[in-house]
Amino acid sequence: MRKFMVMLMVVAAIAVMTAGQAIAWHDGYAEVTITGGVVTDNTLSSAATIPRGVDYFTIYVPTITSATVSVKVSPDGGTTYDDLFCLNNGTNSVLWSSAAGTGGMYLSPPPDCRISFFNRIKILTGAAQAADRTFKVFFKKDPSKSNN
Repeated sequence: MRKFMVMLMVVAAIAVMTAGQAIAWHDGYAEVTITGGVVTDNTLSSAATIPRGVDYFTIYVPTITSATVSVKVSPDGGTTYDDLFCLNNGTNSVLWSSAAGTGGMYLSPPPDCRISFFNRIKILTGAAQAADRTFKVFFKKDPSKSNN
């Protein structure tokens, strides 16, 4: 019995260490702050984990040096990143990006643009930033899915 309890504690400790980012869901939404954001003189943020089962996202863009904002996504745990392309009115595929601006806004891609196939996301600005920028990403599950 003692060996069983020790084995159980080891398995539980491993599960806790590998669980990754804890996500709190509220009414189908989860908020993640991209730690490190886009740092001075760069255009690409650090990565954020896309929670399992997520379909949609919205980005809060803080005040930035005037630039477009787009995202890069990874299907393989962050080994490779590619631009996110979305369907435009269900017909053609386009790079999802904002118009150039100075931030202070929320950006959402069109409803046809789902990210359920990816597990990491980075924010890309079209111009190097004059100071460190912290972005927030709000993830949303399809309403027909559970909040867990």
